[in-house]
Amino acid sequence: MASELSTIVCCAALAIVLRWGVSTFPYSGQGKPPRYGDFEAHRHWMEITTNIPMSRWYYNSSLNDLDYWGIDYPPLSAWHSYGLGRAFKIILPEAVKIKTSRGYESSLLTFLMRMSVSLSDLLVPALILFHVMFFNPEKKLAPWVCIMCSLAAPPFIMVDYGHFQYNCVSLGLTVLAIVTLLSNQFSLSAILFTLAIHHKQMSLYHSLTFFAYMVGTLVMKRIDVLTTFRVGTVIMSTVGLMWLPFGDYWTFVLKRIFPLKRGVFEDKVGTFWYVFDRFVPVKGVYPDQIVAEFCGISTIVLLIPATLNLFMKASTVEKGQQVTVLRKTFLLHLFNSSIVCFLFSYHVHEKTIMLPGLAAVLLLPFYPFASAWFVVVSSLSLYPLFLEEGSHAALLLTTAFFILVAQQGKIFDSSKSALLKLAFIGSIGGYIALILGLHFVTPPQNLPHLFQAGIAIYSFLHFSLFALYCHYLQFSLKYSTDEQKPTRKSVGSGSAKKKL
Repeated sequence: MASELSTIVCCAALAIVLRWGVSTFPYSGQGKPPRYGDFEAHRHWMEITTNIPMSRWYYNSSLNDLDYWGIDYPPLSAWHSYGLGRAFKIILPEAVKIKTSRGYESSLLTFLMRMSVSLSDLLVPALILFHVMFFNPEKKLAPWVCIMCSLAAPPFIMVDYGHFQYNCVSLGLTVLAIVTLLSNQFSLSAILFTLAIHHKQMSLYHSLTFFAYMVGTLVMKRIDVLTTFRVGTVIMSTVGLMWLPFGDYWTFVLKRIFPLKRGVFEDKVGTFWYVFDRFVPVKGVYPDQIVAEFCGISTIVLLIPATLNLFMKASTVEKGQQVTVLRKTFLLHLFNSSIVCFLFSYHVHEKTIMLPGLAAVLLLPFYPFASAWFVVVSSLSLYPLFLEEGSHAALLLTTAFFILVAQQGKIFDSSKSALLKLAFIGSIGGYIALILGLHFVTPPQNLPHLFQAGIAIYSFLHFSLFALYCHYLQFSLKYSTDEQKPTRKSVGSGSAKKKL
């Protein structure tokens, strides 16, 4: 027991050191007036939420200029800003004074903001809990490998602790919702995932996975009317509590959270629409409403096959190793739904790759090589963003550390295919070539962002192949009719406890 706990503590401590190491690099918009960046946006939200009535947080006024980082995240995120802002009013009041604190920067503020991310980080304990409970002994990986690789995944570290955001809250809530759902605690899972959506709307990328699993399990398989009613009640109650302060103005708040005017994609991002726009211009050519509707329809159509597959598996009777197959199907669909949404939905940021990245680290116990490869690719796809902010060295260092941990944990040895290993080396080599070109090759005058666009397109090709591969994995999973009921060791935490 002592060795198990010491392993977890060491992994968590190293994860915290990594995060605070990245925090020493520049944040988004540092020293770049007049709008600065996401660091200033979150500071400004603390200023707004602690100085004007809650019912006016999302409305334009003389004290709340929506053109200057107006709140555009769901209510729980705004309440999170309010809680942090109240603490800041005590410790550093000048940092949240209404209007006069715009663009406020100081070393103490930087430390406090970085500390607020660390104290809000639900993702670290949630990932540890997941890998302890659902360790897979089939791959013969030491339990610490999956835990450490998950905690060291660069996108989670760089976006929150480098760029500056609080994605660790919604992502952590999502992982906790997954843990409770796979442990058959449906009501608690529903509350946690509803909170995740209300902290950051991008959590909707995972919503179909939860919906298909819950409906298939509770309605079709168990015909459990009472639990279904209880789940529906807690969801509606949670949603009601989130939106109650905004009364009849909830439609206006929704428009703030889901704006159409920002376009089909944000900057240079490895999505289908960005690549398509390079050849057939879409952004700024067609009305945003039409483009958004087309993106929504195409995304839903592409989500249907994998969602029906999960629904059908969740609807069947669990027997023997079917429990493990269903868990794999759930996690694969979590990846497939989020990568499809990333590639084809409307208004996608490059940082949104964290959603399929979250599913990838949860799949590490089952598909270690492919999962680690995806994490590396998703990390390097963010290079232009962090180059612009001056923290690209931190991205390269954290990515190198992740690869080192994976190598020491023999993740890359989990594949016996020499061709696949060569493909991995070639894949990373392509990124290295593009990054070197970005630094040392002068692009043509008519293509000033040639290498940034090249990284986005190269990433899109990778993401598309991963999407196809994981759809293949999900559809190829079959129930075995002659397998014996598995022991706790094969599907639960018992084997994890033995090996930790």
